[in-house]
Amino acid sequence: MSARSVLRRFAAATTVAVLAFGGALLASGPASAAPVASTVIAPPEGESAGSDAPAVGEAPVAEVPVADIPVAEEEPLQSAPPAPPAPSAAPAANPAGAVVITSPVDGAVLGSRGILITGTAPQGSIVQVTVDGTPVGSTRDAFEGNWRQIVEFELDDPDGGTIVVTGTDPAGATLTPAQITITVPPVETAPVVIAPFAGQVVQGNTVTFSGTGTPNGFVLLRYEPADEATRRAFDIAHLAGQVPSEYPILVVGSDGTWVCETFVPFGSYTVTAVHMAENADYFGPQVSPFSEERPFTVVPVAAAKPATPGTPTLAATGPVVDGGPELGAVLLVVGAALVLQARRPRSAVGSAAASTVIS
Repeated sequence: MSARSVLRRFAAATTVAVLAFGGALLASGPASAAPVASTVIAPPEGESAGSDAPAVGEAPVAEVPVADIPVAEEEPLQSAPPAPPAPSAAPAANPAGAVVITSPVDGAVLGSRGILITGTAPQGSIVQVTVDGTPVGSTRDAFEGNWRQIVEFELDDPDGGTIVVTGTDPAGATLTPAQITITVPPVETAPVVIAPFAGQVVQGNTVTFSGTGTPNGFVLLRYEPADEATRRAFDIAHLAGQVPSEYPILVVGSDGTWVCETFVPFGSYTVTAVHMAENADYFGPQVSPFSEERPFTVVPVAAAKPATPGTPTLAATGPVVDGGPELGAVLLVVGAALVLQARRPRSAVGSAAASTVIS
């Protein structure tokens, strides 16, 4: 066997090994891979198999370049399809509800500088009242869905304003706010205290206060101890229930006058009065300046002076007749006439006796 024949046999064996290995790969690959076909090529015409021909019983093997062997391509791994984008939810309008002002109504012209604001909100909500942007009081709980807030316009506040009520529900969601605009009356003039007058000394614990004010309005009367001794006496009387726990609030009559009679412990005091706002269930705030303070003193009632010792006292001997000067003149004339009448008989007797003796 020639060297060429040996090389051909070696090349054929190598090709068979490669084809066998490729077939194994194709068998273990995906089912969709196409099988590799073997092609047998006969020797060209005029060329005998000679000594280089395959032995008896051997199949002729064509030389196929390795690069020409088709190889199945691997399918790319497919990832899971992306989830479709979630639809954007439109924001719900007023998801938590709203705050409502039930009183007063928008645009109300009120008769007092102190007002009570009431309203509703979802149960358990927290609401906050503001006047012209300034918070009023503390936050309020909407107990059973209702809330209320007192708003007081002081003397230096404007005569009205814009009230806004905001809130949050129990979950923390913002409530739709409510807003109203109101007008309150202007500041009034101070009332006047007439009695006691300045420096008056009042005898006895019952003191009558009187003065003037806005017709059909309300006046708060305030009398204060002026020294420490009076303060102690006032506190003792208060503990004993003799002094009321609050200053009296008086109704001014339609004629513009007011009066009050009350117990005041002995001591020195000052008294003043102020117009107050009035609402359905509370008083306040003041709607005028305080009146000028007036000092006064409360003292015990003076005792009657006893008679001077040793002075004789004549007992009454008969009825007392009060006839005036006319009766006195008449009695004087009658008395004089009786004296003259008494003297006339005595003179006549004397003359007779004398005449007898002479004769």
